[in-house]
Amino acid sequence: MAEHFDCVVIGGGAAGASVGYELSRHAKVVLVEQESGLGYHSTGRSAAVISENYGPLGWQTLVTASRAFFEHPPAGFCPMPLLRRIGALYFGSAGQTGDLRAASDELERRGVPCQSMEAAEAARLSPTVRTERFATALPPRQRWWRRLSS
Repeated sequence: MAEHFDCVVIGGGAAGASVGYELSRHAKVVLVEQESGLGYHSTGRSAAVISENYGPLGWQTLVTASRAFFEHPPAGFCPMPLLRRIGALYFGSAGQTGDLRAASDELERRGVPCQSMEAAEAARLSPTVRTERFATALPPRQRWWRRLSS
């Protein structure tokens, strides 16, 4: 049986699924994926984690802009929550302290609460981490794992 589609979206990762969803409001869309399931090997290593300080600033900004959708998807979009919180710590050596502070400032500018701290202080958040080689840490408070299946 042949069907007619207005748009073909190639790739069922986060980007392809999002584009397909948005286009489906105005057109008949088919999403084509070569993998066995959606979200597999998708969107450059970060398909399972939404981290607002991962990758280049352009990616980070898109993730921040997308957070509201994942927190509150449209009614009927998915029968289960899309997100749940997980912990994460980013550590830096003495030479990377400025970079982590700059990352913290940028996250705060975008409304993502976080605060850089001394590595030894971060050790109380995760006592199993050996912090001797690190000088500073960035524990983002907004780190998410996206659920792609039940």
